[in-house]
Amino acid sequence: MQDTALTAPNAEIRRAGVDLNGLMTVLGKHLYSTPVVALRELVQNAHDSIIRRRIEQPGVEVPSRISVQVDAGAGVLRITDTGAGLTRQEIHDYLATVGVGYTRGLRQGGERHVQVNAIGKESISHFRVLERRGGHSYCEVRIETGRTHQIRVHAQHLGHPVAGDDKYGDPAVNKRLREQIGLKRLFLHAASLEFALDDGKSPYVLNAPLADELVEALDRLK
Repeated sequence: MQDTALTAPNAEIRRAGVDLNGLMTVLGKHLYSTPVVALRELVQNAHDSIIRRRIEQPGVEVPSRISVQVDAGAGVLRITDTGAGLTRQEIHDYLATVGVGYTRGLRQGGERHVQVNAIGKESISHFRVLERRGGHSYCEVRIETGRTHQIRVHAQHLGHPVAGDDKYGDPAVNKRLREQIGLKRLFLHAASLEFALDDGKSPYVLNAPLADELVEALDRLK
């Protein structure tokens, strides 16, 4: 919850009451893999709210704090934070997203769908066009975060979904690529992976060449 005295003058903060069992059921079954993961994400959202205050209200000196309280007898779980909170419009948009069909659309074929959302978690992808062939762009993508389906969702959000993507792509384009160049899979390849072990003392760089079927499909694009 949010103390309105600590917010920007024009911000309107509203308290929202929800049925905990119903909320955890929706989150656990449709948005996250288990209720425990859903709870973890709710705490993460509180953390993001604090980060938002630091960015949007740099002059407001408020100790950063997240509090989780459980009343087993009453069946109540309360998560409070000293972040910037959500405005009335953001609460409306969020509840509309969850309640009007977003969660139902998240689970298809046992795998969830993801979308770019103003109050979603931060995710960063850097796209660089290497060359253009047959009306398509061959790109290199470097990611700073590792969200679910991140590259695929960001490409779709830009209006240029990954070729062969049956979840976020264009069915008509995918069909044409199957017929014309024989592309029968998602044109997405992990070319390089960097990580370090032993507290950063042992760096590793793993590289993998483009799969043969993707090379052949690329060569057919003229």
